[in-house]
This record gives sequence, structure tokens and C-alpha cells, in this order.
Amino acid sequence: MPGKWDGKSRPVNDAYRNNYDDIFKKKEKKKKTCPCGRSPIALCIGWHSLSESAYKTKLKAWKEHHNKKEK
Repeated sequence: MPGKWDGKSRPVNDAYRNNYDDIFKKKEKKKKTCPCGRSPIALCIGWHSLSESAYKTKLKAWKEHHNKKEK
């Protein structure tokens, strides 16, 4: 490698320049969509493991709470 390198700084070359964004840009977190379709907000909130009766109870409570928030 030409030049003096202190072992701490990154050597600047084309590979480094081309991958700068991959190295230093923050990655956007993808929101998980609900694969089972039970979530009332389309994002997975863990209701896939509920029994049918527990799901209906939770959904009813969620709708009641959501309707109170709108008023």
C-alpha cells in the first residue's frame, strides 16, 4: 500500500468511496406487516397466537378504546 498508514484511519480507495453509504448511513427499520391479518392496524402486534375467542375479546376491547380516543 503506498504512503504511510497509521493503522487507525481508513485508507481511501475506490472500494471505500463506493461503499461509503453502506458503511455509514443508518439503516431504515422496516415495519413488520401482519401476516395473519388479525392486527387492526396492519402492523404485527402479536395477536397471531391468540385463540379465536381471545382474539375477538381483544379486538372488541381495542375497538372500544379506539372509539373513545376519537371522541
